[in-house]
Amino acid sequence: MKRIFLSLAAASAFISAGMISYTYITWPAVPEMNLQVARGNNLVAKGAAPYVAEFESAANPVTWKIVAVGDLMADGPVQRLAERYADPEYGPHAGYEWILRHAAPWLRAADLTIGNLEFAAARSIPASGDGPFNGPPAYLDALESVGFDILFTANNHVLDAGLAGTEETLQALRERGIRTLGLSQLGEPRRETLLYDVEGTEPLRIAFLNYTKGLYDYSDVMLIRYLLSGGNVNYALFSARENVLKRLFGLVAGTFFPSALIPNRALFLENAKRNIAEALAQGAQFVVVYLHWGLNEWVPSEDQRTLAATLCNYGADAIIGSGPHRLQPIEMIKVGDEQNKTQRECLVAYSLANFVSGWGGRGQFGAALEIDLEKHANKVRGRRATTRVIRGQISESQQTSCRNAPPPSGCDEGVVPSSTREFHHFGQ
Repeated sequence: MKRIFLSLAAASAFISAGMISYTYITWPAVPEMNLQVARGNNLVAKGAAPYVAEFESAANPVTWKIVAVGDLMADGPVQRLAERYADPEYGPHAGYEWILRHAAPWLRAADLTIGNLEFAAARSIPASGDGPFNGPPAYLDALESVGFDILFTANNHVLDAGLAGTEETLQALRERGIRTLGLSQLGEPRRETLLYDVEGTEPLRIAFLNYTKGLYDYSDVMLIRYLLSGGNVNYALFSARENVLKRLFGLVAGTFFPSALIPNRALFLENAKRNIAEALAQGAQFVVVYLHWGLNEWVPSEDQRTLAATLCNYGADAIIGSGPHRLQPIEMIKVGDEQNKTQRECLVAYSLANFVSGWGGRGQFGAALEIDLEKHANKVRGRRATTRVIRGQISESQQTSCRNAPPPSGCDEGVVPSSTREFHHFGQ
């Protein structure tokens, strides 16, 4: 047996709250940004000793690697940069592949690569980068080329191209062999769980659940038309304190479209608990809940923390968040009772922020989360989690400074890894 020691170069702090304990991970230094301030100075104990995790690992374990990223966006700067580097001979997707060129090697190297598709990609209507967002299908070609296997579609922009455009987007993803979860094609039942078999030395079955707390930013009429047309989306009013209009909408929609959305937190938790139990009964060895949630803040709310702990207690192994467009803490949480041997541990990434976007300032930074799994004593558990802090922003000023640089140059545009950090083993 090989004994592995992992040390956090950054400080960690342990905070206990009832039956939940949190391990806070500081972000590595990133140019032009003080991420500790961005996350809130109160989150990390200053001067805390480095945390050393000790873990027994098999000599030659069977392992798998998952790479999870946050929001893939198609706003104006992204589309304009991709058009600039499109290649008439290779195809329009060349520009999007160029944006992703620095990340492509490790996206392709993973056994499974996942992310949040926060735009429509309808061929029948013009591309739009100003909102409502509609990216060209060439963008999907690039995502397929760099290795994305699953794209989650439960978010507030997937309906941006209307009913027909939404159907085109889902069909285009299906044609490219990219699995989806979050939004069902018209006439299909709502599907809250995806069982995915990862190939490798041994097969690995992972269960994914995907939900959004918001849907379609631009018109409630569009949302109602979608529901009336038979559309189903994993739209769940799972926040503890929803505003009056959303509660009213949930009440009405839950009455007339009971199979189309999840109108309140209680029903969401009931569904999640049942879905996780059913996935485990169907052979899932690792359960990931991917949520489009939270506010545009640098720290998660207590409501998010409570929800993450509840999902962990139900049997989730990792909770991954998108939506706030800002980096939020990545934590290990423990729930249950250690004394009675009912305690379990989960990895929680509250927000991986933007992976590809036209955001500026602090919003240009995101993180890719690499989760290494291993089979240990006939159980699958986390072996290592690594964060790759990236700058996934393309600004107008960068386009100007790189305008005369040919694509193979060292021009620092696109998704650019900034630094990495490894932390903590986790699992049962």
